Amino acid sequence: MADKTILGVGQMAIDGRVIENPTTFKIALEYDDISLPNTGTPGGGEYVKKSRISTIGFTVTIHDYSASTLARLLSGDASSVVSSVVADETMTSSAGKLVATEFVIDTDVSPVVTSDPAGTTYTEGTDYIVSSAGIRTLSGGTIPDATALLVSYTSYDIGLVEMATTIAADVEIIFDGWNDQENVPVVGQFYKVSLRGDGGVPLISEEYGAATLTGSMLQDTTKTGGVSKYGKLSVGGVPVL
Repeated sequence: MADKTILGVGQMAIDGRVIENPTTFKIALEYDDISLPNTGTPGGGEYVKKSRISTIGFTVTIHDYSASTLARLLSGDASSVVSSVVADETMTSSAGKLVATEFVIDTDVSPVVTSDPAGTTYTEGTDYIVSSAGIRTLSGGTIPDATALLVSYTSYDIGLVEMATTIAADVEIIFDGWNDQENVPVVGQFYKVSLRGDGGVPLISEEYGAATLTGSMLQDTTKTGGVSKYGKLSVGGVPVL
């Protein structure tokens, strides 16, 4: 059977959670070499050499995000915040400045902004502007600086990421791929991967946003019987010898 060329495509799963359309998925072994130079005969060179695997590196570039993926990229914790009706959230105006609300505003539902205590209802577009982040009072409106306000609005369904709160636990990585050149499956299972983001999350970009997850494979001591404690790669149609 002839050797095969590879034109790889595929998806990955982190602890079973599928991330579609990664654009790179790379495994790279690094080695530490211990050598003794040849000093016993002319010409130099190495007398003896021992190589050990130092790291089994892992790199993946992703473009699809969930709150849990963003939490891993930002060393944080992820949770869900369900849409709700928020009544009379207190706020103090700051002339011409955006003041954030506690929750993300669903701008498809107009908020109600009144004085605190209630009595005066202010007009959107004249007295203030609403955005997903909060309320910005307008200099030409009737809301004075440092005015106590009550804001009622409908919040948006969101995934919430609290940043820099934890270092993510080790995970199992599954590569569910295909060799598009030969039309055969390529499946990888890596049992215990120390995985984290490279520190970059593209919130503004002129192209589709990309982020890189890097890590290394650790020993899974539950694997016994002469098999790898790190992982396995199954490549369809590749000759054994």
